[in-house]
Amino acid sequence: MTLLVGARCSDGVVLAADQKVVRGGETDYRTKLHEVGGVVLALEGLSGLGSDFIYALETEVGGLPNGFDNLLDAKLIMEDLVKGFYERYVDRIGDAAYFGAMIAGLREIHSGPAQLYYIHPQGYGEAVDYRCSGHGAPYAHSTARYLINPDAPANLNAYRAAFVVSWVAEDVDNTVGGLPEVAILKDGTPDIEYLAEDAAEVVFHHAERIQENLPNLFVPGEERAP
Repeated sequence: MTLLVGARCSDGVVLAADQKVVRGGETDYRTKLHEVGGVVLALEGLSGLGSDFIYALETEVGGLPNGFDNLLDAKLIMEDLVKGFYERYVDRIGDAAYFGAMIAGLREIHSGPAQLYYIHPQGYGEAVDYRCSGHGAPYAHSTARYLINPDAPANLNAYRAAFVVSWVAEDVDNTVGGLPEVAILKDGTPDIEYLAEDAAEVVFHHAERIQENLPNLFVPGEERAP
């Protein structure tokens, strides 16, 4: 349940997510991007585990004298937490226990290039330059591959990642929804930026208009002008 889009850009990285949460048969909308110890992360899988995971992570970070030493340190800690949550529930509820995380931060937390890691449920994290993940990923991938450009700046790719999330939301995958949220991390800049809510709303409605007009944009071969 969810859609995460992460990408390396010419001057940093972006991490995007939808806001739809389904829990106990009820639907709600809330942020899926969380800042902990100077990094930003988003979780996929059972929504009920999200708040527990963030609490456990904040407890771990609170016990460190200086917080995360670097992004690798953050990744190693989160690998163990993701693995622990997944293994606790997989024997009880099977594949529904799927749980993963995507994290973004500067290599040295306060300095260095921005990087992305994806942490698999089994507790293995890998550096990625691009990834669509979550329930909506199969629907997002083809659009994201044509829109998100690693040679484009993060500010531009933030809009494009927001469009990808908006494209999949509701009508394409009803487990994905709400306004897209996008975190932007620039190389060498520890402050985490976010795509403004009004900009996300413009992108969301733009995706809706394109979807509605898509049949009119398609011209069969025999009707094309020579």
